[in-house]
Amino acid sequence: MGSWKNQKLSETIRLLDETYNFTCYWPGYDGNIWRITDCWLDYYDLHFWSNVACVNRGVEQMKDVAEDMERLFLETLEKGIGLVMDVDHRGGNFQHAKTGDL
Repeated sequence: MGSWKNQKLSETIRLLDETYNFTCYWPGYDGNIWRITDCWLDYYDLHFWSNVACVNRGVEQMKDVAEDMERLFLETLEKGIGLVMDVDHRGGNFQHAKTGDL
């Protein structure tokens, strides 16, 4: 787990947002993405493997990418309860995740 063992994802996401103008998402199954920035829940600070995709919304050349990512997030929300969750697709079991200090 390296240096992440002693860091909270919430602190990193906040730093990326407030200092560097990044918006971050969890990429999911079947084109679904979940925004982390401004959608934080405390239990996201669980320590387990995950990928995070971030885009710098302050860079003009990345504007189209940032808009596409946000559009994908909103489309993910519109799928509602019919959405296949990433954990369901992968057969993951989060009962084994380390909760750390929430």
